Amino acid sequence: MSSAPTLVLLPGLDGTGELFAPFLAVARQRFPAQVLRYDHEGDQSAGRLAHALLPALPSDRPFALVAESFGSPIALRLAASAPRGLSAVVLVNGFARTPLSLARAAFALPLGWTVARGLSRTPGWALRRYLLGDDAPAVLVTAARQALRSVPSSTLHARLSGLAVCDETESYLRCTAPMFYLRSTEDRLLGDGALALLEYLRPGLCVEAMAAPHLLLQRAPEAAVAALERLLLDDRQRA
Repeated sequence: MSSAPTLVLLPGLDGTGELFAPFLAVARQRFPAQVLRYDHEGDQSAGRLAHALLPALPSDRPFALVAESFGSPIALRLAASAPRGLSAVVLVNGFARTPLSLARAAFALPLGWTVARGLSRTPGWALRRYLLGDDAPAVLVTAARQALRSVPSSTLHARLSGLAVCDETESYLRCTAPMFYLRSTEDRLLGDGALALLEYLRPGLCVEAMAAPHLLLQRAPEAAVAALERLLLDDRQRA
């Protein structure tokens, strides 16, 4: 494990990192791992969150940023600053610019109601349909609801508002570290536009597709870790 880069995980909208538990149970058998958590106070834009997280990045060992969904623009902003030790960036159902399909799905979730009334009341069918998959176990639905419930409504509202104007394509183009993308073939939230833009801006982007819903790391942790081994370790050995 000493030769493997540390996986530095950036969570989705909740920002707590609590939903990484199923993935970490598998990943830590092969990789060191560190979870970054977002500050609940103040500006929730990708730029401000990245600035706050920069001191938490490892400074004494190689690491790979692994960013899930909402965490992707934050990871791109971090990577664009070329932090010491950064060996790769892995976007998991991520985006550089918020796609229109995500904005439409946000309203369908329906996030306006849940932010106002408390995300703990988000219907299980909505969490399954857009995030977890129709066959998601009840324990994972409960965990997702609890993670969202732990975040102040004002914070979630600020993050959703920031998504409307989020555009980190310049950061994406400035990244010099190897870039990889894990794509769910059953993602009902993001649509195809986000990846299409990334591939257009960066021809040859390495994409690994697997059967999973939007929250890929939670529903397919074994497949995700196997993909990271191929992408992060095999490349190191060939080098």
